[in-house]
Formats: sequence, C-alpha cells, structure tokens
Amino acid sequence: MIPAQPSGFDPVRNVEVEIGQSLLPAILAFDDKVGQHYRRVRCLVRLHTYPIGVVELQLDKSEVSAHEYAQHIWHSLSEKINDHLRQDGLPPLTGLDAAGPPNSSTPRCIEERERFLADAPFVSVIVPTHDRPERLQVCLRSLLALHYPRYEVIIVDNAPSTNMTADFIQQLYGDVSRVRYLREDRPGISWARNCGIMAARGEILAFTDDDVVVDPY
Repeated sequence: MIPAQPSGFDPVRNVEVEIGQSLLPAILAFDDKVGQHYRRVRCLVRLHTYPIGVVELQLDKSEVSAHEYAQHIWHSLSEKINDHLRQDGLPPLTGLDAAGPPNSSTPRCIEERERFLADAPFVSVIVPTHDRPERLQVCLRSLLALHYPRYEVIIVDNAPSTNMTADFIQQLYGDVSRVRYLREDRPGISWARNCGIMAARGEILAFTDDDVVVDPY
C-alpha cells in the first residue's frame, strides 16, 4: 500500500475511521451498498468522534489492513493526534497500530460534550429547498441522526413548481414531530431563510443547504 496519487477520473471511496476504538477495522475495496470496486479511498480520521484530518490511500488489493493504514495515518496526522490527546489530559503516543490508542477512561472532550448536552439549548435548523426531494432526503436523514437532544428541522419549500416536496415530507416525515414544512412562494434563498427565521422556535438558528450531509456531531 502506498499513498494515493491523483489519476484521472477514478472513483474514490469515502470512509470514516475512528482511531479511538479498541480495534480498527480493515478497509475494503468493494462497497456492497453500491456494488462498486474502488482503487482509492479517502478516510476521514476521527479521534473521540472529533475530526482529526483526511488521508488518501491506494487500494492495490481487496482490502487494506488496519495495521497498514494505521501507519499511514500516524505518518500524516501524528502531530494532530497528539495535540488532541494533550488537550484531553492524556499522554501522547509514539505510534499507532491496529489496536488503537490505550483507552482506560472517558476522554475529557467527551465528558465536556455530555455535560453541555445535558442542558443543551433548543436549536432550529433551517433548510431552504427547491424541487429536489431526492437530495433533500439525504440531507434530512443526516439531520435526524444528529447526536443532539433538542432541535427542530424547518424545511422551507421555496417557490416550488410542483407538490413533490410537500408530498415527500408528508409521506416520509409527517409523523416526525421535529420536522416542520413551510412554503415560501417568493423565489430566492434569502426569502426562504427569512421565512424559516420567522417560524423558528429555537434559541439558536442554524442553516444548511438541501444537498449537504451534516456531520452527526
């Protein structure tokens, strides 16, 4: 295995690797969800759920073992890994292997997050959209998987040409209390966002586009 080199239009598999877990998994060249073989993989590397960086690998065989890619992650991101560990009050590492770093207690960053989430403010997430429910569905799926206890999702259907989005929301999310549907007939994303703002119940307002996959944390 060697670091990947840019090569034309080869598809790239995107995966996430949490290096804080006790045993790192192998990365497969075949994605059975889409039925696709890949020759390159892009890994979002997390430590204690927090993004540390991105590395790219060449897939020369059916899989890359945890031992192989752990060494490449360490070579690329060792400084950032140890910076995070020091902020958590944990000893720095001198290397990374398939077993992951020692994990004898809950990291400080996770404890701080849990304390915050115990009394988290209510958030309104406003999503303007226009005639593309298939993309909106992917965005909504990620929003409803957030590791956050108190929020609503406001879908603002901006100057729609059909009822596709309204029907889609009613059919799939009509019984999901935290998903709200609004229609704004004046075209333009600013009108849509302002419509969402006027209806929002949250102490904090957040905005995302309808083609975005939101990080669960």
